Amino acid sequence: GIPALYSGDVERARANAESNLKNFTGDETIVTACPTCALAWKEYPTLLTGEAQKKASELASKTFEISDFFLKYNRKELGDIGTTLTYHQPCHLTYGLGVRHEPRELVRLIGKGEYVEIEDKCCGFGGLFSYEHPEIVEKINDEKIDDIAESGAELVVTPCPGCKYQINAGLKRRGLSKRTLHTAELLSMAVKSGG
Repeated sequence: GIPALYSGDVERARANAESNLKNFTGDETIVTACPTCALAWKEYPTLLTGEAQKKASELASKTFEISDFFLKYNRKELGDIGTTLTYHQPCHLTYGLGVRHEPRELVRLIGKGEYVEIEDKCCGFGGLFSYEHPEIVEKINDEKIDDIAESGAELVVTPCPGCKYQINAGLKRRGLSKRTLHTAELLSMAVKSGG
């Protein structure tokens, strides 16, 4: 519902929230592989009233972006995946969900000290903005790609599918052979190598 909500179509966002709520009892924990999806669940209570709002509030309080959830509840040992990592912090994770350091700690844990910090900068994705303003987005993306290139990291990790897409496009446009993984992909590799 975030694209609709942020485009001003509150009724469509509300209908989306109501539709999604029908699939849950309110007792579940929701773990998303996308900060924007987690943000949508956190926004649902503001769109609804009555019992639907109560149920949405219960679910919102138990909605996590995957790396945040993993750091709080993981009991598996993680292995070193044998490469230098850097991390891209998605805007919705920082400004929407208020999660800043948790994903970096996860990447540091997996990288076993082979982690290179880069400056927090937007990658240029921004949902519909990236399709409506490609010239502006390319300039924003170029700054992010410059930072990645200068970091020396071989692998870029991000918990946002849209950011992963945007960073991959920028790397490809610039002819850089670095890999980009979603946090869930990195976790899968690290759990397997950790035993």
